[in-house]
Amino acid sequence: MNVMTLFLNPRAGGGTAERRWTAVRPDVERLVGPLTETLPDNGAGLDDAVEHAFRDGERRFIATGGDGTVNALLNSLLRFRTHPAFSQVALGAVGLGSSNDFHKQSGGHSPAGVRWRIDFHRTRRQDVGRIDAATDRGRIRRYFIVNASLGVTADGNAIFNRTSGMIGLLKRLSTNTAISWAALSAILRHTDAEARVSFDGGDEGRVRISNLAVMKNPSISGGMRAAIPVSADGGRLGVWMEEGLSRVALLTLFIKLNSGWFSPTGTSTIGAYRSLRVRGTNLFPVEFDGEILHASDVQFSLLDRALEVCL
Repeated sequence: MNVMTLFLNPRAGGGTAERRWTAVRPDVERLVGPLTETLPDNGAGLDDAVEHAFRDGERRFIATGGDGTVNALLNSLLRFRTHPAFSQVALGAVGLGSSNDFHKQSGGHSPAGVRWRIDFHRTRRQDVGRIDAATDRGRIRRYFIVNASLGVTADGNAIFNRTSGMIGLLKRLSTNTAISWAALSAILRHTDAEARVSFDGGDEGRVRISNLAVMKNPSISGGMRAAIPVSADGGRLGVWMEEGLSRVALLTLFIKLNSGWFSPTGTSTIGAYRSLRVRGTNLFPVEFDGEILHASDVQFSLLDRALEVCL
């Protein structure tokens, strides 16, 4: 029987992932068979490990951690997108992170309640978002499979990703409390980003972005969800933009999102697009699947049904 390689991020979930993985591993192996795990750092170490597995004939890949772990494995896998065997590749995931939004789309739970998507007999081809960004390190390309954002959501994710101070302590005690702390901190220090925005290559318009969500999944973070018409394989990016919101309005927005399901108001910009470009005068945070980069010019686009993923 073939042994599958699983990619584990022990730092996920505030550093609890490795301990939780030990508890859930027998349940995973009962479903997918024997596993060998690797703990590469995100970046070159992960790329090398994925390449080694792919060259050895592995076509089933499991990200064990949070949304950032899924994103890192996604970006490593897509380097082989033009390879003839890439159509056989399937991505699964075990949710040991803080929010696990990718795992909420479908899938199931372990007996201990850990969310997972590891049924390689039930897969579908899913769209993948692409980011082309101008940064202070030059042009960067990244991919996302859940959501991307600018504005206060990106600011909150940047705060949440810190490992020290109050946020580091809260992440070890309560994920939802840490998410709320990061969101409230972002609201208190928020300044709208002045930018030019164009949709599907159309004319640019000047905007003051309070929040801009580029979505393939209605889950935003933790228990926050938005009623945006998106689907994983619908061939469009769901776009939700809020402009010129006061801190009180942002706080109200956060409360409504945290209630479990928020429907945007008449002041929101809502649409489904193939591409979106945002150009600012300064660098601004861009969030994608919980990860952060800083850019002054970012293009969001779509790869249709680019990757097989477990249901």
